[in-house]
Amino acid sequence: CPPRNLCLELTERCRRMDLDFLADELKFFRSHGITIAIDDFGTGFSSLTLLLKLPIDELKVDRFFLSKIFTSKNYRYMMECIIQGSKRVGFCTCVEGIETKEQYDLIASLAGDCYQGYYACKPVPIEEFLDFCRENINA
Repeated sequence: CPPRNLCLELTERCRRMDLDFLADELKFFRSHGITIAIDDFGTGFSSLTLLLKLPIDELKVDRFFLSKIFTSKNYRYMMECIIQGSKRVGFCTCVEGIETKEQYDLIASLAGDCYQGYYACKPVPIEEFLDFCRENINA
């Protein structure tokens, strides 16, 4: 698999590591074309410090923010802040947990870069995934 097709996703546990060491390791991966993402951003102990100290490319926004995005303006505002703030510092945003066209349309209207969830594809058996790859790898 070409490195440009790989993404190393970090969870909030990475904040427990020596950040200077981690930053050096991530620079190594990036120098080989591998994308670096912070996974489940916005929940648990996510830290804005990580965004400033680590060489990352993408924030994967936790599905938590979708839970009330249509019933609470604060959830919508927070999603908008995360997406726009990410863009301003040069990160892509991937919103996790998109399951409906309504959610997809809202995230698209907020200028989210990509999404992940059942709306794109539900989990499939490995054989079906490999068939898909064989049919589309050179498309």
